[in-house]
Amino acid sequence: MQLIRILSNHFAMSNNIIIMVKNLKCKLLVLLLMCNSFLLFAQKKDINLSLKQVIDLSLKQSPMAKLAATSFKNKYWIYKTYKADYKPQLRLNATLPELTRSYQNVAQNV
Repeated sequence: MQLIRILSNHFAMSNNIIIMVKNLKCKLLVLLLMCNSFLLFAQKKDINLSLKQVIDLSLKQSPMAKLAATSFKNKYWIYKTYKADYKPQLRLNATLPELTRSYQNVAQNV
């Protein structure tokens, strides 16, 4: 009799857990749908562009244009490094003191 009560309690608890998980899934689904609807309204409005504007945008944003800009910047910094090698330089050499963490007792005459 006691075993039947334990088993029925166990099944009741597992049913409660299943119901809680289903409720949680429903709440998450509603939350995701709400977030998705906010994202849909966050899109930009339509813009009217002329053919010239579209061509200019495509020339500025194309992969080849970005590659050319990156290559230009890379070559610029290579040139700056080359020029810096011929400028006067300051070099400092030093020997750093050693740090020891030891304590010495000093006897004082009182």
